[in-house]
Amino acid sequence: MRASDLQVPMPMVTRGTTAREAGSLIAEGNRIGLVIADDAGVPEATVSATDVLRLMLPRYILDDFSLAHVLGEADSDEVWERLDQRTIGELVDDSEVPVHDLVVVNADDTVLEVAAAMAESKSQLALVGPPTAGTASFVSLPHVMTAIVEADDRRRSSAADGGASAS
Repeated sequence: MRASDLQVPMPMVTRGTTAREAGSLIAEGNRIGLVIADDAGVPEATVSATDVLRLMLPRYILDDFSLAHVLGEADSDEVWERLDQRTIGELVDDSEVPVHDLVVVNADDTVLEVAAAMAESKSQLALVGPPTAGTASFVSLPHVMTAIVEADDRRRSSAADGGASAS
C-alpha cells in the first residue's frame, strides 16, 4: 500500500480563519486537525483538533479548569460569543501551541515510510506530494494506523491458513 492509496483531500485554513469556522471544519469532517495555508494558499503547517479546541475556550477556563464546572449553561453564552473573534493566527503565534511543520511524503511512499515520517515529526497529517496552492491531499494518522493493522490482520490470517491464501 502506498501514500496515494491513503490520501484524502483536506480543507485548508488561513491565519484569518475564525475559531468558529475552524471548529465547524473539524466537527463536520470528523477531522483530527487542520492544515494552515500561507497567503498564497500553499499549505505550510498543521495544527491538531485539540489545539483548535483550546482556541475556542477562554484563557481563564484553561488556566483554572474548575471554572468550567462553576459556570452554568446560561453563563456559557459569553464564552461562545468569542468564537468569531479568535483566529487561527492566535494559535500560530501562541508559543504553547505545537504548530507542526508540514510533513511531505511522496505518492509512492510505502505505509512504513509514511508512518516513519509522521512518527519522526510527531504529526498526525502528512501532505502527499510537494506543497502547492489549491486543494491538497493528506494522509492522516488514523488512515496509516488502519493500514498497518489491516496488513497485520492479513499476515496473521495468511499464517493461520498455512500461507495458502493470497494477500
